[in-house]
Amino acid sequence: MDPRSLAEIVAEWCEDNCDWGLPWRRSPTPWGILAAALLLRKTTAKQMAAVYEEFLKRYPEPRALLQAPEEELKALLRPLGIENQRARLFKELARELAEKFGGQVPCDREALESLPGAGPYAASPNRVR
Repeated sequence: MDPRSLAEIVAEWCEDNCDWGLPWRRSPTPWGILAAALLLRKTTAKQMAAVYEEFLKRYPEPRALLQAPEEELKALLRPLGIENQRARLFKELARELAEKFGGQVPCDREALESLPGAGPYAASPNRVR
């Protein structure tokens, strides 16, 4: 089989079977990408999609998250489960980003993996930006 034909077949299959409409796939910011990776933990993409856009609307950058009341954050995260743990993790992450990286998401692997809650999975999407 011609490799180009195989690529076309895969592309057609993906158009019908891959959910490219997931909002975090369109996120242009490192913060949006990192937040998506952490929000996706221990939940389904469908559940996370219901929370993701509101999360970024309320907290478009880590510093906005630092200002948020923890109960407000927990309420937003509740549909994903383990909201106490998630809220604590996001607060720690925002604090670390503010203190060590000037509120910006770093782009090197070592720095990304050092962030609270960010291991190799969460670090990988941000390294390709």
